[in-house]
Amino acid sequence: MPTFDSIREEHRDRDPAYPADWPKPTQEELDRIQSEFNVKYPDDFVAFQLSGCHTTPMGDFAWDNFGWAEPTRGPMENLKAIVSDAQSIGVPSPLAPFKQDNGDYFFCTDTGGVVIWDHNSNMIEQDQRFQWESFTQWLAHSFDED
Repeated sequence: MPTFDSIREEHRDRDPAYPADWPKPTQEELDRIQSEFNVKYPDDFVAFQLSGCHTTPMGDFAWDNFGWAEPTRGPMENLKAIVSDAQSIGVPSPLAPFKQDNGDYFFCTDTGGVVIWDHNSNMIEQDQRFQWESFTQWLAHSFDED
């Protein structure tokens, strides 16, 4: 199973995912989002938001429209906006969206896995290639999409 350390080691030539000049994501904002939208993010996602993103890179494709728990980010980088948009199109509230991609949403499941909500079928993508056991596994895979 990948770790933030193994991702950093494998991609040490890349910058951290979260730009240093942006205000940092906070536990308070994560708690507010989880409470307001009745979602729960797994521990590895929370750890990435609060500290891992400052030292750990992510793939370019993964970075686009990824939501951060920092309320001043614009709508395409704001976790609260992404969750709100996802729920407005029918993504069920137990699912915890964190990234929007062309109308589809990547989200954490209640078991800590990551899957995609396909906006065309209005359901979870069934192809196993688009399902990951954890957020950290999805993050490690994100470099394959570059």
